Amino acid sequence: MTKVTVVSRTRMGATGVCIGALTRQDCRSIRLCVADGVHHHPVTAPYRIGQVWDLAYEPAKLIEPPHVEDVVLAGPGRFVAMQSGMGRYLAACVSVWEGGPVALFGGRLRFTASGSGYLDREAGVTPSVGFWRPDRDLDLEPGESQRYRYAGGPTPASIKYVGTDEAASRIPAGALVRVSLSRPFAPASGPNECWLQLSGWYREGA
Repeated sequence: MTKVTVVSRTRMGATGVCIGALTRQDCRSIRLCVADGVHHHPVTAPYRIGQVWDLAYEPAKLIEPPHVEDVVLAGPGRFVAMQSGMGRYLAACVSVWEGGPVALFGGRLRFTASGSGYLDREAGVTPSVGFWRPDRDLDLEPGESQRYRYAGGPTPASIKYVGTDEAASRIPAGALVRVSLSRPFAPASGPNECWLQLSGWYREGA
Protein backbone atom coordinates (compact mmCIF):
# COMPACT_ATOMS: atom_id res chain seq x y z
CA MET A 1 0.00 0.00 0.00
CA THR A 2 1.19 3.51 -0.82
CA LYS A 3 -0.04 6.77 0.66
CA VAL A 4 -1.07 9.36 -1.93
CA THR A 5 -2.64 12.82 -1.89
CA VAL A 6 -5.42 13.52 -4.39
CA VAL A 7 -4.61 16.76 -6.24
CA SER A 8 -7.10 16.90 -9.14
CA ARG A 9 -10.42 15.75 -10.51
CA THR A 10 -10.55 16.37 -14.25
CA ARG A 11 -13.82 16.26 -16.18
CA MET A 12 -14.01 13.65 -18.93
CA GLY A 13 -17.29 14.11 -20.75
CA ALA A 14 -20.52 14.36 -18.76
CA THR A 15 -20.14 11.21 -16.68
CA GLY A 16 -16.44 10.65 -15.99
CA VAL A 17 -13.53 12.10 -14.03
CA CYS A 18 -9.79 11.54 -14.18
CA ILE A 19 -8.12 11.41 -10.76
CA GLY A 20 -4.62 12.83 -10.31
CA ALA A 21 -2.53 12.29 -7.19
CA LEU A 22 0.95 12.67 -5.71
CA THR A 23 2.77 9.97 -3.78
CA ARG A 24 3.46 11.05 -0.22
CA GLN A 25 6.96 9.59 -0.12
CA ASP A 26 8.48 11.34 -3.13
CA CYS A 27 5.80 13.69 -4.54
CA ARG A 28 5.62 11.74 -7.80
CA SER A 29 2.63 12.44 -10.04
CA ILE A 30 0.36 9.48 -10.74
CA ARG A 31 -2.99 9.05 -12.49
CA LEU A 32 -5.37 6.53 -10.94
CA CYS A 33 -6.78 4.16 -13.57
CA VAL A 34 -9.50 1.62 -12.82
CA ALA A 35 -8.14 -0.88 -15.36
CA ASP A 36 -5.39 -0.97 -17.93
CA GLY A 37 -6.35 1.54 -20.58
CA VAL A 38 -9.32 2.88 -18.58
CA HIS A 39 -8.28 6.19 -17.09
CA HIS A 40 -11.66 7.63 -16.09
CA HIS A 41 -13.80 7.03 -13.01
CA PRO A 42 -17.52 7.68 -12.55
CA VAL A 43 -18.27 11.12 -11.12
CA THR A 44 -19.32 9.34 -7.92
CA ALA A 45 -15.74 8.14 -7.32
CA PRO A 46 -14.83 8.84 -3.68
CA TYR A 47 -11.42 10.39 -4.31
CA ARG A 48 -11.57 14.14 -3.54
CA ILE A 49 -8.94 16.86 -3.76
CA GLY A 50 -6.99 17.14 -0.52
CA GLN A 51 -7.72 13.62 0.66
CA VAL A 52 -4.91 11.23 1.63
CA TRP A 53 -5.49 7.60 0.66
CA ASP A 54 -3.67 4.32 1.20
CA LEU A 55 -3.79 2.58 -2.18
CA ALA A 56 -2.48 -0.57 -3.81
CA TYR A 57 -1.58 -0.12 -7.48
CA GLU A 58 0.92 -1.07 -10.15
CA PRO A 59 2.18 0.75 -13.25
CA ALA A 60 -0.14 0.45 -16.21
CA LYS A 61 1.01 -1.97 -18.90
CA LEU A 62 -0.42 0.25 -21.65
CA ILE A 63 1.77 3.34 -21.26
CA GLU A 64 1.37 5.82 -24.10
CA PRO A 65 3.64 8.86 -23.71
CA PRO A 66 3.24 11.56 -22.64
CA HIS A 67 0.81 9.92 -20.19
CA VAL A 68 3.54 8.12 -18.29
CA GLU A 69 1.85 8.65 -14.90
CA ASP A 70 -0.86 5.97 -15.34
CA VAL A 71 -1.19 3.37 -12.58
CA VAL A 72 -3.85 0.68 -12.20
CA LEU A 73 -5.64 0.39 -8.87
CA ALA A 74 -5.82 -3.04 -7.25
CA GLY A 75 -8.83 -2.06 -5.14
CA PRO A 76 -10.66 0.92 -3.64
CA GLY A 77 -8.04 1.57 -0.96
CA ARG A 78 -8.49 3.23 2.43
CA PHE A 79 -9.13 6.88 3.25
CA VAL A 80 -6.53 8.13 5.75
CA ALA A 81 -6.94 11.88 6.37
CA MET A 82 -7.38 15.33 4.85
CA GLN A 83 -4.29 17.32 3.91
CA SER A 84 -4.60 20.79 5.43
CA GLY A 85 -3.19 23.75 3.52
CA MET A 86 -3.09 22.04 0.13
CA GLY A 87 -1.52 25.07 -1.56
CA ARG A 88 1.31 25.29 0.96
CA TYR A 89 1.82 21.54 0.87
CA LEU A 90 2.12 21.47 -2.91
CA ALA A 91 4.35 24.54 -3.07
CA ALA A 92 6.83 22.79 -0.78
CA CYS A 93 6.59 19.49 -2.64
CA VAL A 94 6.50 19.94 -6.41
CA SER A 95 8.68 21.49 -9.10
CA VAL A 96 6.99 24.49 -10.70
CA TRP A 97 7.22 26.10 -14.14
CA GLU A 98 7.27 29.90 -14.05
CA GLY A 99 6.53 32.52 -16.69
CA GLY A 100 4.29 32.37 -19.75
CA PRO A 101 2.75 29.37 -21.50
CA VAL A 102 5.95 28.82 -23.51
CA ALA A 103 7.59 27.67 -20.26
CA LEU A 104 5.25 24.69 -19.96
CA PHE A 105 6.24 21.11 -20.75
CA GLY A 106 9.85 21.87 -21.57
CA GLY A 107 8.93 24.46 -24.21
CA ARG A 108 7.54 21.71 -26.46
CA LEU A 109 4.05 23.17 -26.88
CA ARG A 110 2.82 24.70 -30.10
CA PHE A 111 -0.07 27.14 -30.24
CA THR A 112 -2.85 27.60 -32.77
CA ALA A 113 -3.90 31.03 -34.04
CA SER A 114 -6.69 31.06 -31.42
CA GLY A 115 -4.22 30.31 -28.60
CA SER A 116 -4.90 26.62 -27.94
CA GLY A 117 -1.71 24.81 -26.95
CA TYR A 118 -0.80 21.26 -27.94
CA LEU A 119 2.20 19.01 -27.49
CA ASP A 120 4.68 18.58 -30.29
CA ARG A 121 5.13 14.87 -29.59
CA GLU A 122 8.01 14.59 -32.06
CA ALA A 123 10.10 16.95 -29.92
CA GLY A 124 10.68 14.37 -27.18
CA VAL A 125 8.97 12.76 -24.20
CA THR A 126 7.62 14.92 -21.40
CA PRO A 127 5.33 14.16 -18.44
CA SER A 128 1.67 14.94 -19.08
CA VAL A 129 1.04 16.89 -15.85
CA GLY A 130 2.79 19.72 -14.06
CA PHE A 131 2.45 22.84 -11.93
CA TRP A 132 2.77 26.43 -13.11
CA ARG A 133 3.01 29.97 -11.75
CA PRO A 134 1.84 32.22 -14.61
CA ASP A 135 3.42 35.66 -14.75
CA ARG A 136 0.10 37.23 -15.78
CA ASP A 137 -3.49 36.90 -14.60
CA LEU A 138 -5.59 34.19 -16.22
CA ASP A 139 -9.09 35.55 -16.95
CA LEU A 140 -12.10 33.36 -17.61
CA GLU A 141 -13.34 34.08 -21.12
CA PRO A 142 -16.98 35.13 -21.56
CA GLY A 143 -19.54 32.53 -22.59
CA GLU A 144 -19.75 28.83 -21.85
CA SER A 145 -16.42 27.74 -23.28
CA GLN A 146 -14.77 27.47 -19.83
CA ARG A 147 -11.42 28.72 -21.09
CA TYR A 148 -8.82 30.91 -19.39
CA ARG A 149 -7.09 33.60 -21.40
CA TYR A 150 -3.41 34.44 -20.89
CA ALA A 151 -3.18 37.83 -22.60
CA GLY A 152 -0.15 39.77 -23.78
CA GLY A 153 3.42 38.63 -24.06
CA PRO A 154 4.92 36.84 -27.05
CA THR A 155 2.49 33.90 -26.81
CA PRO A 156 -1.13 34.66 -25.82
CA ALA A 157 -3.00 31.50 -24.91
CA SER A 158 -6.53 30.20 -24.36
CA ILE A 159 -6.54 27.22 -22.00
CA LYS A 160 -9.52 24.90 -21.49
CA TYR A 161 -10.62 24.52 -17.86
CA VAL A 162 -11.46 20.89 -17.05
CA GLY A 163 -11.62 20.89 -13.24
CA THR A 164 -14.76 19.88 -11.38
CA ASP A 165 -14.81 22.90 -9.03
CA GLU A 166 -16.59 26.03 -10.21
CA ALA A 167 -14.27 28.14 -12.36
CA ALA A 168 -13.02 31.37 -10.76
CA SER A 169 -13.43 34.52 -12.85
CA ARG A 170 -9.71 35.22 -12.47
CA ILE A 171 -6.65 33.26 -11.41
CA PRO A 172 -4.08 35.79 -10.23
CA ALA A 173 -0.53 35.96 -11.54
CA GLY A 174 1.82 33.91 -9.39
CA ALA A 175 -0.87 31.48 -8.24
CA LEU A 176 -0.04 27.76 -8.18
CA VAL A 177 -1.87 26.16 -11.12
CA ARG A 178 -2.08 22.52 -12.23
CA VAL A 179 -1.91 21.93 -15.97
CA SER A 180 -2.09 18.72 -17.95
CA LEU A 181 -2.26 17.31 -21.45
CA SER A 182 -5.38 15.64 -22.80
CA ARG A 183 -5.39 12.25 -24.47
CA PRO A 184 -4.83 12.71 -28.22
CA PHE A 185 -7.80 14.01 -30.16
CA ALA A 186 -8.39 16.14 -33.24
CA PRO A 187 -10.58 19.23 -32.76
CA ALA A 188 -12.38 20.79 -35.73
CA SER A 189 -9.51 23.16 -36.42
CA GLY A 190 -6.42 21.39 -35.14
CA PRO A 191 -4.18 18.33 -35.38
CA ASN A 192 -4.64 14.99 -33.61
CA GLU A 193 -2.48 15.79 -30.60
CA CYS A 194 -2.48 16.14 -26.80
CA TRP A 195 -3.98 19.50 -25.85
CA LEU A 196 -3.10 21.83 -22.98
CA GLN A 197 -5.72 22.03 -20.24
CA LEU A 198 -6.03 23.54 -16.76
CA SER A 199 -7.40 21.34 -14.00
CA GLY A 200 -7.28 23.67 -11.00
CA TRP A 201 -5.40 26.13 -8.84
CA TYR A 202 -4.51 26.23 -5.16
CA ARG A 203 -4.72 29.08 -2.63
CA GLU A 204 -1.51 28.92 -0.65
CA GLY A 205 -2.85 30.88 2.31
CA ALA A 206 -5.49 28.24 3.02
